[in-house]
Amino acid sequence: ADQEPETDANHIGAPVDVSRDGLIRGTAAYMSPEQSQGQSLDTRADVWAFGCVMYEMLTGRSAFARTTIDETLAALSTEEPDWGALPAATPTSIRRVLERCLAKDARDRLSDIRGVVIEIDSLRREASRQDDLRLRHDRSRALKQPTASSAAYQHYLRGRHHWLKRTALGFTRAIECFELAIQADPGFALAHAGIADCYAVLSFYDAGPTIQFHQRAKQAATTALALDDTLAEAHVSLGHVLLNYDWDWPAAEKELQIGIALAPSSSEAHHVYANYLSTIGRMEDSIQALRRSLECDPVSLPVNAGLGVTLYFARRYDEAARQLLKTLELDEHYAPAYAFLGWTHCERGLNAEAIAASEKALTLMDAPWILVTVGLAYARAGRRNDAQQV
Repeated sequence: ADQEPETDANHIGAPVDVSRDGLIRGTAAYMSPEQSQGQSLDTRADVWAFGCVMYEMLTGRSAFARTTIDETLAALSTEEPDWGALPAATPTSIRRVLERCLAKDARDRLSDIRGVVIEIDSLRREASRQDDLRLRHDRSRALKQPTASSAAYQHYLRGRHHWLKRTALGFTRAIECFELAIQADPGFALAHAGIADCYAVLSFYDAGPTIQFHQRAKQAATTALALDDTLAEAHVSLGHVLLNYDWDWPAAEKELQIGIALAPSSSEAHHVYANYLSTIGRMEDSIQALRRSLECDPVSLPVNAGLGVTLYFARRYDEAARQLLKTLELDEHYAPAYAFLGWTHCERGLNAEAIAASEKALTLMDAPWILVTVGLAYARAGRRNDAQQV
């Protein structure tokens, strides 16, 4: 006997056509919000449908299909797709195209499919350019060593060891090591990039003159690029300076993307790019970039703590706390993780725990931003005099 067809709207290929008194016609899960409400349509409804198909191709599931047609129609107008379902490797540029295709307000969408094609073609050309850059990273490194001086390279490695400690003393010692490397080989671009990396963040850890940190960071980064413009670390260093000191978002993004193209497996490149994304408010993209950074270096303390604080900025406080505790399992003496945990406990209303974490951070690192963390914890707990003293 013939059986009734499935009517589960979540089942791809199930019949979900809608026809109600001639007001609404179409496939529910691919209707634009204006179409689901019986409004007049134009080419932007096609853009929406394309976005639905593109999302489905990337994730393997429908963006808006729900158990019933009524629930599906409601989701079209009131719910966002689950952007977290996109593969981690999805370029942020592709996600931006998707967001423009699936904007609820038709005025915010690309105007027609031709516009979508132009956008995607532009992204294809950019990807090709990045591939060319990467092949040019690969050829350069295959043909030459970073330095012919064994002594210079040993000094450089010691510098990176101190740099990873993320303390004022660690940065000072790292700079000394990088300078020794440059004395042994003045043309050692990686060592110049290392100096730039130190000065790019030193203002957070040292009460010294920020303007001098800025100048020294930029000078070292531009020197590294002048010596080797195919060096990913040099582009990342300059991007870091443009982000932290110049606040030049477009220029920072350009340099960081070049760095990633030249060294896709660089944990630091993805880390700094994640900081850029967080700074401009693209929190979910930042979290994904940090996860890619951790794929490259799963035990990096700065990246693990960075993921925790970015979850904090995204107001995902429970996840942030779990990530920061995970970081402290790697190293129970890592001060930034305690400080970020103090911020997180403050937002969770755990004042005693916030004070404990913040004070622990201060015993491990005497830095201006750590003092601010302690003051915040005291203030949230109502200890006004202690907060003002700090």
